[in-house]
Amino acid sequence: MRRRCRVTIGDHVFFASRGDILLDAALTNGVGIPHDCRSGHCGICRVHVLNGLAVGGECGEPGAAQACQSRIMSDLQLEIEGLPRLQMAVGRVSAIRKRALDVAEINIEPSQPIRYLPGQYLRVQFRGYPMRCYSPTASMEDLAERDFLHLQVRRIRRGQVSAAIGSDIREGHRVKIQGPFGLAFLRPASLNRLVLVASGTGFAPIWSIAVAAIREHQRRRVVMVVGARTIESLYMMNALCILARYPNVTIIPVVETPQNLSHMIRIGSVAHYVPELSPEDTIHACGPPRLVEAVSRMAAAADAPCYCVPFAPQRAKENALSRALGWFNDVKQSLILAETTDRRAAPRRSPVREHMA
Repeated sequence: MRRRCRVTIGDHVFFASRGDILLDAALTNGVGIPHDCRSGHCGICRVHVLNGLAVGGECGEPGAAQACQSRIMSDLQLEIEGLPRLQMAVGRVSAIRKRALDVAEINIEPSQPIRYLPGQYLRVQFRGYPMRCYSPTASMEDLAERDFLHLQVRRIRRGQVSAAIGSDIREGHRVKIQGPFGLAFLRPASLNRLVLVASGTGFAPIWSIAVAAIREHQRRRVVMVVGARTIESLYMMNALCILARYPNVTIIPVVETPQNLSHMIRIGSVAHYVPELSPEDTIHACGPPRLVEAVSRMAAAADAPCYCVPFAPQRAKENALSRALGWFNDVKQSLILAETTDRRAAPRRSPVREHMA
């Protein structure tokens, strides 16, 4: 008979056989570990092993493992990362602002506050258009403003959604919102140096992370390496100047094409200006896959935790009629689900830390 192992998650205790998949054992015993794909790709079921031995599902961060891929090998004491509850809401576009020739910022007023951690993303569907994933960000003018969702969208020629912004998608346009999703969020209560790397609209989640980190600890060491193709596309310069006022913040703007505006703006590849990393750093990178992969390799070589979000164009194949029908059906189902979730008693779960910016 296989040895029975004692598994502790918060104040929940259950027993499982050695070799059992951690996620399956927890769910069988009524302990809810957040999960989605169950194949080791989404990372939502990540746990931290405080004591004991679990094999498989390693995440590249010491003590972290994906429960859907990890097997119980001894008595375990675990901690689940706290994530905001999945929400479904509707809203409307309250403002659209041109940030650069190819970048627009859309402000959305949701029907209810959407709780998310800096660095997470939302699924957003403008009525009549395919759903897209966007990382909400903080206001670039008022760091204290939290009433609206700010989305920074790069316009893609002939894009199914971005090309319609400002024409068919205007102020008052109805929106459906789901989320939050993702694990590349700011881990609070840390004094490690933050190295934040972004290119293009990858700046959106990076700005959200930077603002939250400074709110939490104004003297935290932060290095931001932010790039764009041209000086005209470096739309975030005013926001970077606001952040540069804090004592331990270093800003490194980069453009690909030569410019004569300022010697403070570097020329070349964003990855080339990432500072030397150490295990005491925490790195966040958002932008084109090539940049994200390069930064991830640098962090791995330095044995530093790294949270990456590659930004790639999104495409959808459905036609206009199916999108319209999907809009009405999904909104109705979302509202029913949200109402049902609020009314029924929440399932018993292990206590987790809730992190808010």
